[in-house]
Amino acid sequence: MKLKFYGIRGSIPVCHRDFLEFGGNTTSIKITLDSGRIAIIDAGSGLQTPMIVILIGTIGGMLLHGVIGLFVGAVVLAVMHQIYTYWVNSKEDLSIT
Repeated sequence: MKLKFYGIRGSIPVCHRDFLEFGGNTTSIKITLDSGRIAIIDAGSGLQTPMIVILIGTIGGMLLHGVIGLFVGAVVLAVMHQIYTYWVNSKEDLSIT
């Protein structure tokens, strides 16, 4: 398996003609499996989840569920990260009594 990262330049996206197909304004990962199959995970420019969270979800999902886990793992971990971030930054008392 080979991973190639596009659009990873810190927290500021950069446009360039070399990144018109994939990457550029968005963070994306190209995954080439040993069988030759290719999967593209394009996070989109509106994503606020850190890249390391997406990477861990992608790798963990693939290890647990194979090719479908590449997508499911990243999505589940990204959603859980958003819920956690909301919970930590919430000013309301969200405790269960």
